[in-house]
Amino acid sequence: PTPAKLYGCGECGRWYRHRGSLANHRHSHRAGDFACSLCPQRFGNMTALQAHTRGHRGATTTTTTT
Repeated sequence: PTPAKLYGCGECGRWYRHRGSLANHRHSHRAGDFACSLCPQRFGNMTALQAHTRGHRGATTTTTTT
């Protein structure tokens, strides 16, 4: 079997099997257009911000019973 061609990110060294995956990853290196309202972190796309925000909710959510 021939080895699969890998596509590498020149900025962080991550490797991908598909050129499209690398293209999607490269967006993460752009200056963040989407800011978290709970911390100073910024993201290059809304999906990454939403995933990050879910982490905040999971860490700060408390349940009370009355």
